Amino acid sequence: MEKLRETVLQNHPALVQARAEVDRARSQLELEQALRYPQPTIKAGVYREPRLEQWRVDLIVPIPLWNQRQGPIARAVADRARADAQANQQQLNLMYELDSAITAYRIATQQIETFESGLLREAESALKVAEAAYRLGERGILDYLDAQRTFQAVRVDYINALFDRNAALLEIERLRAQDYQDQPQ
Repeated sequence: MEKLRETVLQNHPALVQARAEVDRARSQLELEQALRYPQPTIKAGVYREPRLEQWRVDLIVPIPLWNQRQGPIARAVADRARADAQANQQQLNLMYELDSAITAYRIATQQIETFESGLLREAESALKVAEAAYRLGERGILDYLDAQRTFQAVRVDYINALFDRNAALLEIERLRAQDYQDQPQ
């Protein structure tokens, strides 16, 4: 169970995308914080006239007296908090879906075991007894039809339990985001 949870948390594409968004938001915050400090710029140029040639080199150092980049930094902090919250929400959603699928699988497996341990055989033997009694004239057609209906209902429930178990397995596989061949039985 824990290994399955770890696999889902490591491999699911939605979580990988959410983690990438968190990394992007963290990098943006670091960039905005780094831009608070002056970024010197060097410019070089040549001014030419027919008899005069001037070479010029400028060093520009902005002094941020009023602009501390508080707005962009606050926005980057908010974006990072939002990305963290979305990643956590995605993780919680996936764990809920996984727990639901595992519960559905367990319930369907228990139902299948109940059907296979005797319920199907009992319904089939009741049908055979009702059929034999009808053929011998001991019972009426309604008793035989009722036994047939009961047997068919038990078979339909059994097939539905098989379907539910396979659907739960497919949901678990979808959450694992891996090939079905890797699934232990």
